[in-house]
Amino acid sequence: MSDPDVEAVLAGTASYDSLRDDQQAIVRAAWDERIEARLATIDLIAEFEALGQSYVVLDDDGRVVKHRPGQAPVVISQPDNKLLLEQLTRAAGQAHGRMVDDAASDDECAAARQELFELTRRITDVQFGEAMRNLAER
Repeated sequence: MSDPDVEAVLAGTASYDSLRDDQQAIVRAAWDERIEARLATIDLIAEFEALGQSYVVLDDDGRVVKHRPGQAPVVISQPDNKLLLEQLTRAAGQAHGRMVDDAASDDECAAARQELFELTRRITDVQFGEAMRNLAER
């Protein structure tokens, strides 16, 4: 079923504010789909590399890493381990909640269990790295 008012907003020829709540929900869902489709096609790293430009990324361990054409990546900023541990611990708690949720399917529980395992490993890695740095400073 096509709604001309919704189609007009999606085409950019009418105002979103003129729609009813149910129509606005349809438009938001359509916008979400368009955004997801566009994001799936964006590869900024490939674009920067094709242009020979430097770029920085935040890696999985919370470090800022600079990439330069033809050179090895360089870590330019270490994470705040306290903040990183808080974020990992919060994510682990959420994964645990999904794992024990009675409404979760077996696949969802298995995925949450795997995520919890990986988060626990990362927490241990951060804590171990911090302990080793402390030993080296003595």
